[in-house]
Amino acid sequence: MKANNTIRTLSPPALRYHFFFVLSVSSLLLLICGCKEEDNLPQDPPDQAKNEIVITDIANIPPDMTFDRIKVDIKGVRWKIIASVEAPYERGKVVLTLPADFSPDDLQPVERTKENMYGYWPAISSDPDALVASLGDFIAYDGDVKVGRVYLTDWQGKGFSSAGKAYIYYHYADRPFTVDGQNLNLYGSVMFMPSYTYSLQFEAGWNIYANIKPANSGGLPVSCTTTLPDETQLHWRFE
Repeated sequence: MKANNTIRTLSPPALRYHFFFVLSVSSLLLLICGCKEEDNLPQDPPDQAKNEIVITDIANIPPDMTFDRIKVDIKGVRWKIIASVEAPYERGKVVLTLPADFSPDDLQPVERTKENMYGYWPAISSDPDALVASLGDFIAYDGDVKVGRVYLTDWQGKGFSSAGKAYIYYHYADRPFTVDGQNLNLYGSVMFMPSYTYSLQFEAGWNIYANIKPANSGGLPVSCTTTLPDETQLHWRFE
């Protein structure tokens, strides 16, 4: 679907607008629209549900593959599964409805430190009191059998380089916060080299961000960001 200058549902064939799209007040409709080279995503479409992920136009489904639903776990306190969400795959589409809020007791601290390895981000945040949760893989089932997963990316698939390509993840925050800089040397290793560079700005509720592997030979550090270039075109893939 092409666009109307509002992008915040997670049903993308493409994304060409500000990348800071907040699922807490949106269903994140990833569409194409013209804008500046990089910026934050605009406000949610007024006619969209607030906390839905719409998965459609899935690429790379094998011709003989069948599945009837997609399920995703939500991880929180101490990396435990605190909830699961699933929905049927019907007429080429899945609509997942995420919980709009959580008990603070189910969420994990925003910062992972030497003193608390159960925090999420191995980095310094703007609000160390923030609490978060995250989505796991989107698993496709045929009955009770796991047959694959789907994911959101601008990678074109086998035979194409994944350097510079975005892989999308989903994050819940109980309040706004930012994460900047590089991942910390939590284990005190003398061989430590940062593997991630963070540029993240989250709102309260559900958000999405991308991991982007650079084009250098080592593929590190990975850029973990809530901002994507204008030309990025996201789509769902099956594997």
